[in-house]
Amino acid sequence: MDIKSEVPVYEIFRAESPIKVDGRLDDPAWQRAPVIELVECSTGKPPRYPTRVRLLYDDEWLYAGFHSRDPDIWGTMKGHDEPIYNEEVVEIFIDPAGTLCAYYELEVSPLNTGFDALILNNAVLCGSPGRGDRFQGFTAWDPSGFKHQVYLKGKLNAHDGKAEFWECEIALRFDELFLSGNVPPKPGDQWRINLYRIDIEGDRLEESAFSPTGLDDFHVPYRFGKIVFR
Repeated sequence: MDIKSEVPVYEIFRAESPIKVDGRLDDPAWQRAPVIELVECSTGKPPRYPTRVRLLYDDEWLYAGFHSRDPDIWGTMKGHDEPIYNEEVVEIFIDPAGTLCAYYELEVSPLNTGFDALILNNAVLCGSPGRGDRFQGFTAWDPSGFKHQVYLKGKLNAHDGKAEFWECEIALRFDELFLSGNVPPKPGDQWRINLYRIDIEGDRLEESAFSPTGLDDFHVPYRFGKIVFR
């Protein structure tokens, strides 16, 4: 994928039945959601370990389901808002207003540890390719409507190369995403979003994304993809 090309667009459909956030992507509603295959963040090439993501929504919640192939699933941090981005995680960046200056960052680790922050990033205003000179993250934004659960096929922290995958389900209540115009979104509404995964195996770091940024950095707002509500 040419990282200088137009950013990808994903059509997000309504869930036809309630989704139980239990970490398993076996609810029938997920079958309606198109699959996103994450690519290497800096190059757009296929990653060593694939990650598949599906998105859905209903009147109250935005849902994301991640399926991450991983022979070595690990994590150490158990406290909310610890810097789990230094370990293995899946992430969602959401810019409902499309300003590319203010967005939400949410992460979950294989230990089901959560991280959430409101990010201010003036990159597009100052012409920076990634983080602007007034980049700030506010972890005091702690949405009560942030539900997440994981499921592991394999042993956590075994480091024996025998694990298979881990799955993560995330639900975000729309009224927590107060930068958006319509709550809930209306059909035809468009948001800017990016989806990420960090996998670390020994000294090897692999970063994957929905919309590749061309940098070893996820905070590149002009490269956020688009979702269109249907």
